[in-house]
Amino acid sequence: MLPHSSTMADVARLAGVHRSTVSRALRDDPRITPDQREQIKAAAAQLGYRTNPLVAALMSARRSRQEPLYRATLGFVTKYPRERAAWFAREFGPLLQGATERAHAQGYHLEEFNGHEHTQSPARLSEILQHRGIHGLIIAPLHSIHDTVQLDWTKFGAIAVGYSLREVALSRVAHNHFTGLALAAQQARTAGHERLGLVLPRRVVEKVGKRWLAAFYLDQAEHSPSTAVPPLLFEEENEAEFRAWFTTHRPTALLCLNAAVL
Repeated sequence: MLPHSSTMADVARLAGVHRSTVSRALRDDPRITPDQREQIKAAAAQLGYRTNPLVAALMSARRSRQEPLYRATLGFVTKYPRERAAWFAREFGPLLQGATERAHAQGYHLEEFNGHEHTQSPARLSEILQHRGIHGLIIAPLHSIHDTVQLDWTKFGAIAVGYSLREVALSRVAHNHFTGLALAAQQARTAGHERLGLVLPRRVVEKVGKRWLAAFYLDQAEHSPSTAVPPLLFEEENEAEFRAWFTTHRPTALLCLNAAVL
């Protein structure tokens, strides 16, 4: 039985030529004589070698002296109900805009797909993406760690933004939450504030793997216990709860996400 994992290097060894000669022969490059082309193609057939079309397209683009106007379409997968469209635009609109601009600069088109519209049929979103010829995905942050995106992940190359998608082992790109809050606390203290208060929704604390909370506690541990303020972590925004916490602990600076807290 012929092997199906043969490489170009295997063909080159069997034909007694360099790999670059094999590549040219399989593209019918006129620099390779007809006899040698046939010899190399026979060796490739004997080994069951098949050119990878995606690799071939990449190499063709690299050899071209002109930048291609269009390479492929990438999917930007979000998940939120229509009534939360304003929330997504506020929280992650700049992320989508930046990804779109960067993709365009590299010759790609980026198209948003809302996974919430296909929750009743998880396979449907995978089918739509495949039918559109989309192989690469960017997974936007989810509302909480209890949410997920259901896809046939074996069909796509994907990267997640942030840590909220926990059920799938993907490469990720994320803000450095720990260092970010540590820097914010340092600047607040440099400005003369000693009693720092952290105010966050619990779902956000969980979404970032408690990195903000960890940096806050480390900052407190490095300063006088008399100035420590317990963080306010809430399920839902509650002004009475906030007022009671603020009146009791009197923080002089707040570290928070939502301007409504201020």
